[in-house]
Amino acid sequence: MRIFKEHQTSPIFPGLFGLGVYSLIRMLNDSISGCPFWKRDWETNTIEIVSTIFIGYIVYFILDWRIRVFNQRTPHNFSQQDIWRELRDVYFWMFLAYNGTLVPLTMSTDDGMQGYDLIMINTVPMLCTILYFLYLRSRHYLTLFMQQKLETERWHQAQLDTELKFLRAQFHPHFIFNALNLVYFQMTEDVDKAQKTLELFSDILRYQLYEIKDGPIWFGDEIHTLKNYIRLQKQRFSRPVEVEESWDEALEAYRIHPFLLMPLVENAFKYLGRGRSIRMQAVLLPEHTFLFTIENDKIARVSEEETVGGIGLTNLRRRLELTYPDSFHLDVQDQEEKFMVSLQLRLHENLVYHHG
Repeated sequence: MRIFKEHQTSPIFPGLFGLGVYSLIRMLNDSISGCPFWKRDWETNTIEIVSTIFIGYIVYFILDWRIRVFNQRTPHNFSQQDIWRELRDVYFWMFLAYNGTLVPLTMSTDDGMQGYDLIMINTVPMLCTILYFLYLRSRHYLTLFMQQKLETERWHQAQLDTELKFLRAQFHPHFIFNALNLVYFQMTEDVDKAQKTLELFSDILRYQLYEIKDGPIWFGDEIHTLKNYIRLQKQRFSRPVEVEESWDEALEAYRIHPFLLMPLVENAFKYLGRGRSIRMQAVLLPEHTFLFTIENDKIARVSEEETVGGIGLTNLRRRLELTYPDSFHLDVQDQEEKFMVSLQLRLHENLVYHHG
């Protein structure tokens, strides 16, 4: 019973298969000999029917045996040569099985073995068996193909995850270096201010280390951390920096991959001009589309390569390609007096919090 479950067939299938092959041979034979089936001796018909049912089980068990051998040879992959080798192997064993059973059976009935009997024995049952074998093996090959495809996709996804983690890790030392450098200079001027800076820094670092997992996080958490980052950046300047912020409250019902906006804010502070002015806006558009725009007056005589081609934006673009493939648009405009960046994302609908 085990082999029938493995091939997902009924225990009576081999007998029905043998009867089907017998019916085809009988139909062809009767058309050639001109002797209808029902006019033959019923004792002879009964012997042939019972014998072909038994032969059907013999063929089935031989196929099962050879398939097990093939599976041991090609447990995980296969090639075109393997397929042809299996077909030759099956043909050989079926040749022995059918000629060793049907030939003696034919010789003992009616007028004995005729030339067309031998031809039909080696064509009709062989063709039916080969077709059934191909059906069984095609399911096996399809399973192997799907497993190989799944393993390839897993390997590719693991590569992407590794690259994404590496890109995130690139941001950490860069941020830590800037924050510690700021605290270092503040310690010589204002200890209380340095203490507040350390509190902001530890809050952001705690968010990076403990609250962020591999997937998206709530927009509210990201915005809260980004505001702390802005406060931290503003302390780097001796003169006040005007930061105009606008956050759409509807975004808090969504999730977003972490630290996608921080490189844009960092870039704005890095190339901030004498006007000390930064404007940023985050809104939710129809069809789960998120739009973030940020602009700053820029330093005079800053080349486009410095503002556009830095590690931060290059890193960000690659992370967007990994986390939001074909669903983001990053536009960078380097104008004479200001620098503007807009990021548009199609947020994942399954990452939306629904009230109630």
